[in-house]
Amino acid sequence: MKTSSLNIPLLAAIAIVGLAVGCGDKEPEIDENAIVEPEEPVLPPKPPTPDERPAPNVQPAVDSSFVDVAKKLDTGGSAFAYLSTAQWVQRLSQQVETVGAMVEEITRTSNFASQEQSFKVVKRIVERGGLQEVAGMGYSAFSPESGAHRSKTYLHRKAGASGYLWKIAPPVDDVLYGVDLLPKGTVYATFANLDYAAAWQILSDEIAIVGTPEVQESFSKSQEEMKKAVGMDVSELLGGITDGIGIIVTSNPEDQLTLGDTNTGKAYKIDRPDFALVIGTRDSRIYDSFRTEFGEKEGNKQVIEGKLRMLVMDPLNENNKDWRWTLGFDGEHLMFSTGESILKGIANAKAGEGLNKEDAFGLLAADAPQMGRVFSYSSDRLASLQRDLHLHMTKLEETEMAGFVHGFLEVMHPGGSSYSAMQSSNDGWLWTTMSTEEPARQMLNSSFIKPMKLVATVAIPSFKAGKARAERN
Repeated sequence: MKTSSLNIPLLAAIAIVGLAVGCGDKEPEIDENAIVEPEEPVLPPKPPTPDERPAPNVQPAVDSSFVDVAKKLDTGGSAFAYLSTAQWVQRLSQQVETVGAMVEEITRTSNFASQEQSFKVVKRIVERGGLQEVAGMGYSAFSPESGAHRSKTYLHRKAGASGYLWKIAPPVDDVLYGVDLLPKGTVYATFANLDYAAAWQILSDEIAIVGTPEVQESFSKSQEEMKKAVGMDVSELLGGITDGIGIIVTSNPEDQLTLGDTNTGKAYKIDRPDFALVIGTRDSRIYDSFRTEFGEKEGNKQVIEGKLRMLVMDPLNENNKDWRWTLGFDGEHLMFSTGESILKGIANAKAGEGLNKEDAFGLLAADAPQMGRVFSYSSDRLASLQRDLHLHMTKLEETEMAGFVHGFLEVMHPGGSSYSAMQSSNDGWLWTTMSTEEPARQMLNSSFIKPMKLVATVAIPSFKAGKARAERN
């Protein structure tokens, strides 16, 4: 058979394609006994650390102290805030000058010399008080563990600041004064280890510079009367303060206090609250002077327990004889209180049997600073005292005062238990607070909600009374 010449190219093309397919890559043979290594997945690149992040390509128009403030605060918590005060301080100075011009005009046309004198004092305090030396403020809230909350507030000051504020709380921290003086049953306490002598000297200097002759004379006479009464003037008393001044409030459910009028049958009992003013001093002249002046009067007595001497004096009023003014001195502290029990509790705390031995207090204090200038403590049991005082005012039929006291104590006590310390340094003041209440919620309550409730308890009854009078008229 003959092959057509037209089929030769077609047969050649098929042969070439077949040859190409036959000479191509062959599939590799699979060894079933070989170990196959798994391929590692390709991980995404890690985000840069804060130090590796590029600097922002924008710069603020006005320099701030944000970096200096942020170093003192916690980041990554439930709240963080920063406020630069540079522009505010500048406007403050301008506003003071504007108000000064207005006051001068008023005094020129109305001869109100007292207003001009008062403004001069205010102006000097603004200029020399240290407000203009505040560079920035910051706040943070952070929870280091479940159920424990830490908040920090930092007031940053300019380098070389020399205002009155910084002289009163110089940048030297000591062991917190007052922690070892809290009796069991303490519901509120605050202690401040400040330079009270410097504060009094500042006041004396200001009165000497801008005070009227009448004010200067009255100021001088008050010091003379003080010296005659206790054997020392105010500057000597304040200069003798070794540690600081504090206030303690206790509430003891095991000791009941009678309130109201027993003669009318309106008396009732509440958990006994006691109050004490504590001054750290080794000078006994004030106690000795009171002992000489009042110790021999009928009803007064001196009680001595170890190093503690107590002069128990008259009841606060005729209806509350369980509350008696009591002056105490233990060689290290001068104390003025509403009864013997709180002073005995302070003595027990000094001996090692105080609030700082209780677990609830220890948990708050464990993560808080141990050094500082100012210390404060608030217990969740303060709410019970708050209810008792509100009840007392209500039973006295002082409704408006009851509402005011209730609102005021709510502002003092935002909620939960808290332990706070203020530290002073060359850079500023740092407040650290450990609390059982979430700080962001606590801040909202104390700064807005509860103050508004306090205003409402005062304003609304007054508005209703005014409306009633208007309708009668």
